[in-house]
This record gives sequence, structure tokens and C-alpha cells, in this order.
Amino acid sequence: ESGGGEIQVVLAGREPKNGVRIHNSGGDVTLTLPANFKGELDLVASDVDSDETAIRSDFPEVAVTRRSGSQQGAGVLNGGGPRVVVRTSSGSIRIRKGPPAS
Repeated sequence: ESGGGEIQVVLAGREPKNGVRIHNSGGDVTLTLPANFKGELDLVASDVDSDETAIRSDFPEVAVTRRSGSQQGAGVLNGGGPRVVVRTSSGSIRIRKGPPAS
């Protein structure tokens, strides 16, 4: 959790037991997941311009919907698993695909 600024997180495991929760009150979030990560993504970027692309993902399974002032992303990766929740306001969310975890 952060009150502002940029958050960068890299997960090394492909299935975290208790999931992941990242909250940023003002700034960008970059989350790198293994290519073979098993989980369900729940992403929300609020207080963003509807013309901007506030949520970007290297995983094609992530679908993004735009609403007035916010964007939401959701997707099931590699059959699903623990829930990954990312929230930010006045920033963007970037989901990157890293090398597969062993």
C-alpha cells in the first residue's frame, strides 16, 4: 500500500498462496508476473481520463472496460488461481509478462 508515488512489484512464484493486493492512492503501479502465473486479475484505475489507456497488460486474457473516470481490467491467467487485486487512483496499471517461474 502506498499513499502516492510509483509502485513496482515483481512476483517470482507462479501461484501465491494468499493472492496479492496492491493499493496506491496516487501514482502508477507496475506488476510483473511469471509467464506461467496462475491467478485471477482484478484491476481498477480510478480518477483517470477516459481517453487515456490507464490499464495495459502483456497478457491477452485481460479485458479492459472504460467508464467515466475509471477503467477496470479482469482476466483469468493459465486456468486461474489466487486473486490479484490492484487499485490505483490518478495513475496507470501495467501488467508485464516476465520469464516463466520454475
